[in-house]
Amino acid sequence: VKDGEAKAKEWYSRLAKDHPNHPYGVKAQGAVKRLTCEGQPFTLTGRTLDGKDFSAAQLNGEAVIVYYWASWGRDAVNELKALGELIKTYGPKGLELVTISLDDDPAKAVQAINASQVPGTHLHQPGGLDRSPLGAAYGIQMVPHIFLVGKDGKVVENNAQTGPNFKDQIEKLVK
Repeated sequence: VKDGEAKAKEWYSRLAKDHPNHPYGVKAQGAVKRLTCEGQPFTLTGRTLDGKDFSAAQLNGEAVIVYYWASWGRDAVNELKALGELIKTYGPKGLELVTISLDDDPAKAVQAINASQVPGTHLHQPGGLDRSPLGAAYGIQMVPHIFLVGKDGKVVENNAQTGPNFKDQIEKLVK
């Protein structure tokens, strides 16, 4: 996989350089950032679904699951519920959840958040998967996509996967 990432970084870098003002060039810049962000501060600003300003820096000192998703993605509501259960368990130990909806329609994101009753900070900006500035910031190509951020604000994992080892990763993150 790492060889593939090196090739992807090369192509994304070329696209970003050759087309810096095109939406796909901007997204390619974000993809390079995503592929090289482990060990770097997680930086993201935007607006929450309820209209508040957000900066990832305000979560420094907390471990963070950053979950990019869309209501049309596979089993989104159940995944949100599962993340909510992790927050109930590990939130008291310093775990936060930031969800970033890449839905075109913010009402669909609100509906899924309400259906799942997931706690956390929920971000959205218009543009969907292809054009949302929040998705472009890290070149998100598909959902779901998960980052794990340590209490020091640095990316520990730039492509975490839910599954049998996920809870173990979360336990390490909150220590």
